[in-house]
Amino acid sequence: ACTPVRWSASRRCCAGSIGTGGKAPALDQLYNPSYGNPKLTSERSTGVDVGIDQSLFGGRLTLSFTAFHNRYSDLIQYSSGGCAPYYGYGCHYNVAKAETMGVETSADAVLIQGLVSLRGQYTYLLSEDSSTGLTLIRRPKHNGSVSLRIAPMDKLTITPTLRVVGARIDRTTDPITFQLVRTRLAPYARLDVRADYQVHKNLNLFVRAENLTDARYQEVYNYGTTGRAVHVGARATW
Repeated sequence: ACTPVRWSASRRCCAGSIGTGGKAPALDQLYNPSYGNPKLTSERSTGVDVGIDQSLFGGRLTLSFTAFHNRYSDLIQYSSGGCAPYYGYGCHYNVAKAETMGVETSADAVLIQGLVSLRGQYTYLLSEDSSTGLTLIRRPKHNGSVSLRIAPMDKLTITPTLRVVGARIDRTTDPITFQLVRTRLAPYARLDVRADYQVHKNLNLFVRAENLTDARYQEVYNYGTTGRAVHVGARATW
């Protein structure tokens, strides 16, 4: 529901939801000869969230806040170690039960009307494998981004985005004892820039530069990520 507030042309919207869901394992997770696990079962989940959006200063600033809580059964996870010997590149497995909860916040601000706008987003997440009491792997407690949308001329937009991801826990196999151990993935920051030019109402050209600072980081333990990269392309609609 949305209601006016005392600031001129400002509104506040509140919403909430509750639901259940299921997710079958992908064919690749089941049957890939390197890391597939045909014994995987479907994930099941129950989630609830409640949020509020607050518009201020005639719509030039919008603040959002959402709290959420999810319970999972048979959550599918991937491990790069601790699998049966015939798994050459890790394996997928089901977590008996898991739980996540946290808050998501965001802010959208028009800095210069029609020229520059700013968006910031932050997520605080707590996750737990209910069977062990340990944090789920690769789930950062802190995760956020800040981006500018700049329109220096008609039909052209430039969007630099800084993404910051906090430390995460991963799993691997100790090379000496061959026991499964938990390890820490370091936090990282990554800067991307995207430029879009609308040639026609049905044709858009874009250039996307990723990881401009050439940050070294890992999403999965011992798996590298690309350094600086530039992508050029076109998107057509009809």
